[in-house]
Amino acid sequence: MQRVVYLGVTTEEQVEWSGSDDPRGVLVEGQEYVVEDEQIHAFYTLYVLQGVIGEFNSVFFEEA
Repeated sequence: MQRVVYLGVTTEEQVEWSGSDDPRGVLVEGQEYVVEDEQIHAFYTLYVLQGVIGEFNSVFFEEA
């Protein structure tokens, strides 16, 4: 089971670039989450997190 920590968003472009969901107001910076599914694309990866609705760009996280 992969665990990641949400780092926060540094730019608006990060949110818009991959078409991922906006984690602001949904995820808590510094909080650890469990990756339920990983969608790997050519230039980015999206995470689906356990207990959270949405798909979030992997650049918002680091390994826990």
